[in-house]
Amino acid sequence: PYQPCFHAYRTTTQTGTSPFTILFDTAPVNVGSSYSTSTGRFTAPVTGNYFLLVHSIGLASAWSTFLDIFLYKNGASTPTIISNRPAATNGSEVVASLTASSGICNLTVGDYVEIKIVGTSLYSDGNAWVKFMGFLIG
Repeated sequence: PYQPCFHAYRTTTQTGTSPFTILFDTAPVNVGSSYSTSTGRFTAPVTGNYFLLVHSIGLASAWSTFLDIFLYKNGASTPTIISNRPAATNGSEVVASLTASSGICNLTVGDYVEIKIVGTSLYSDGNAWVKFMGFLIG
């Protein structure tokens, strides 16, 4: 628990009421068991600075032009830490673009972070296009 790190990804499309928390349903790396696949939250077991990274995909067939993705800390939106807008520029074709955003977030014991989208549907499949990961840097 004193060297927490996690790597989680989404294996299927997810829908919800905007904004909704992305539930990264598979976590092959979860040192300290601080990432929850049922809530989509990483809860800091140790106070410190954490490097966080999110990968996402924009897919024109799933939404018309873009999808906004933000990091929320303790329920409050903090898009200055991580925000992402994968482009999908041609609504008449299946066009996809992968994007990644990262940031450093100071967390105290018990603080949590989650990734939410402004939209009603998030595309993913077994190729793990949508990922969330992080680790303590000090």
